[in-house]
Amino acid sequence: MQNGNANISTSNYASIMVAVDLGPAAADRVKLAGRLADRFSSHLIGVAAKAILTPMYFETGVGTGPSIMELAEKRANEEFAQVEKLFRDAVAMRNSIEWRQVARPGASYMCEQARAADLLIVGRRGPDDLPQGSLSVNPGDVVMQCGRPILVVPPNQSVSAERIVIAWKDTREARRAVADSMPFLKQAQMVFVTSIGDDGEAAGATDVMAYLQRHGVACEPLVWAARALNEPADEILDIAGEEGADLVVCGAYGHSRMREWIFGGVTRALLETSPVACFMSH
Repeated sequence: MQNGNANISTSNYASIMVAVDLGPAAADRVKLAGRLADRFSSHLIGVAAKAILTPMYFETGVGTGPSIMELAEKRANEEFAQVEKLFRDAVAMRNSIEWRQVARPGASYMCEQARAADLLIVGRRGPDDLPQGSLSVNPGDVVMQCGRPILVVPPNQSVSAERIVIAWKDTREARRAVADSMPFLKQAQMVFVTSIGDDGEAAGATDVMAYLQRHGVACEPLVWAARALNEPADEILDIAGEEGADLVVCGAYGHSRMREWIFGGVTRALLETSPVACFMSH
């Protein structure tokens, strides 16, 4: 009997879901999702959501024009039509595609719909990034709640994933990220396993290397200890830059306080500022 909590298939992503908005990077993100769907022979699902706020007062009924709610719904429908067109134009002639939309908060909707996908693709939403509009989703909310791996894509970045850096830490989250990213890892030319600030053997990196090699992954150890006084996230990104990697695989760490997610420093920095795509699992 198969375990219902089994990891993603180690060879393929049967279904990929991409968050679509009206921000300047949305079309490139969808095109990237389409290329990855081609690469892994995946079904591609585009999703968009927008909460329609209810007025905080009772309408008097005076006048014959549309109500505030009617105007908000009309605007939401217009945006949905625009974003669906953007999705369909970007995926071009691909046959195995699907579109989903709803008038409710985006992150919660995407997490709900994640039951239909192996991998979710979302845009980076850092403090210095251009606004993505009211249909955008918060990558941190998605990765912490959805129970699926996510690929966080910076604006206007492609992902060849020919060279990948695994930011290893001997935790549940990192173990899951390595297993979830196996379809990428198996196709990479080289995977670098690094354990920042720890003794690699003590942190289990040697076992990770052996595990990957048994799966046919070309990999090598890169760094067993911090090389400078950099923050760990800076060290990881420096390594990725030096090795020509355009994908970082890592666990996502944080906890909920009331209705807000509080992230560890490395997770927060990678979510908000990484110049390369980050594959994260929680």
